[in-house]
Amino acid sequence: MSRKGPLHLPVLIDTNILSNVMKRTEKIAWTPYLRDYISNGYAEHPDIYVDDFRLLDELRNDCISMEFSVKALNRMIK
Repeated sequence: MSRKGPLHLPVLIDTNILSNVMKRTEKIAWTPYLRDYISNGYAEHPDIYVDDFRLLDELRNDCISMEFSVKALNRMIK
């Protein structure tokens, strides 16, 4: 919040509000990295996790491109 000081210049008023710059991330697919890790680390065929990979990618992409509203948050909780 600001107010006019001498000579009508804005003067900042101390507040208890913390301002934060929103960080952004890029959409990436985790699937290739997870497939390699499962194949090499657990000696399992990664195709048995296809549905899990898809779900993980969808959830992450939904979270990073989510709108900021109560309705959007409720949709993510379900």
